[in-house]
Amino acid sequence: MMLLPVAMLLWLQASGEESLEWALRTFARVYAAVERNAATPADPQQAIYGGAIPGMLRTLDPHSVFFDPEQFEQLRKMQESVSRGFGSIVNVLPGRVIVLEATPGSPSARAGLAPGDEIVAINGIPLHRLDTPQLIQLLTETRQRPANIDVRRPGSARTLQIVLTPED
Repeated sequence: MMLLPVAMLLWLQASGEESLEWALRTFARVYAAVERNAATPADPQQAIYGGAIPGMLRTLDPHSVFFDPEQFEQLRKMQESVSRGFGSIVNVLPGRVIVLEATPGSPSARAGLAPGDEIVAINGIPLHRLDTPQLIQLLTETRQRPANIDVRRPGSARTLQIVLTPED
C-alpha cells in the first residue's frame, strides 16, 4: 500500500526531469522498493525480460520486438535450421504465435505475412487455447502440408485468412 504514494512521488518528480540517467536510477529505486515489500518473491528475470523491457519497447517503438535470452536462442536455432516449411520465423508463447520475420521469396512473404502479425488459428484450431508444447507440436505438423492460417495484424480486430503451402 505504501508503494503507490512512493511511485506517484517519483513519477511527479520525473515529469520535470528529462534525464535518462535520472530515469534509470528512479526505475532501479522503484524496482528495489517493490522487491523488498512484495508479498511474494518475484523472479527478477521475468520482471525485467517479461515486463519492463517489453513495456518500454511498446511505448518507444511498437514495431520493435525484444527477445529474452531463451527466445533469442530459439530464434538462432530456427535461423540455422533448413527444413520444409513456410519461411517464417515466429515467437511461440502460451496461446500465441507472433511472426517475427517472413523470409523474402518464401510462402509466408508471398502471402504478405509481416513482423508483428499474430497467427490466431491454424486449420480452424484457435491457438489461444493451446499451451506452448501443444503449439510447437501443431506448428511442426503444419509445416508438412498446406495450411489455412488466420492472422491478425497489429492494432486490428479483423482476421485475414491465408492459405500457405510449405516448400523445401
